[in-house]
Amino acid sequence: MSTMPGILRASFQSRAGILPASKFTAKFPKEGRLEACPALANRLLKHALSLCGRERKSEPPHVAPPARRSCAWLWNAATRIGLSNPHGLCRMRPVHRKSLLVAIVGGSGSGKTWLAERLQKSLGRGAGRLSQDDFYRDRSHLPFGRRSLINFDHPRAIDWKLFERVLKSCSAGRRVRLPRYDFARHERSKQCCGWQPTAFILAEGLWLLRRPSLRRLFTVSIFIDCAESLRFRRRLQRDRAQRGRTEASVRKQFFGAVAPMHRRFVQPQIRRADIVLKGTLGQRQIDGLVSRIRRLLKERSTKG
Repeated sequence: MSTMPGILRASFQSRAGILPASKFTAKFPKEGRLEACPALANRLLKHALSLCGRERKSEPPHVAPPARRSCAWLWNAATRIGLSNPHGLCRMRPVHRKSLLVAIVGGSGSGKTWLAERLQKSLGRGAGRLSQDDFYRDRSHLPFGRRSLINFDHPRAIDWKLFERVLKSCSAGRRVRLPRYDFARHERSKQCCGWQPTAFILAEGLWLLRRPSLRRLFTVSIFIDCAESLRFRRRLQRDRAQRGRTEASVRKQFFGAVAPMHRRFVQPQIRRADIVLKGTLGQRQIDGLVSRIRRLLKERSTKG
């Protein structure tokens, strides 16, 4: 098997001393896995056990062929036997910190983006934002006239497979490529944005709590319950300013599709939310949400 140039050196630090990196080196193949013989893996673990003062009966079993073991496998094995700080792994996959996902759900014009902006500002540099609106299905293959007739307020307008895949990657702390949606042309932009997930991810959208597979990914879920008349005024202002829509088209879409779809698909999610916000939101409510999010992250870090 062909191997890429370079040497993987493992150095593990324990309470009793340092495991010499020079003893355990191995070339690794292109796919990023360690090509190690069984004897090498056994020597590494036996030496680590001796440093920790374990009894011989704790000696790991023989590593049977095939002998290809991933870097992560060696790291986890060293951690299991009690090493306090395995470190010094060169040319291995980076360690990803898991992210805490917060769902902000509500009808169109309910204030999801406003709340996400305030929470992001209060949480600081450790917070990032993700919008479900960027995951509408790409309709560029359709004529523009047909695109404008699509009901974008029905859940089937979302590319759920892509959205769930991105959320899972974000939850695991892996770098993702985020799509961008052009609402003026009703099509997905050809340019994607690379993004490294932050400690807190504030995801906003209409239907984040409808699917069980998505609900399980969120640590905290917030539903904003807002009056229909207020939501219409906000949507009218936004679509005219940001999406080039006329008042007549916004009114027709809102009362012909948005309001009925809200009652059918959005409002029922209120019973799935951990927190329900009603009325005018102030700094007091924002501070309370921030405190709860930070407390949840601290509790999860302690358990981990």
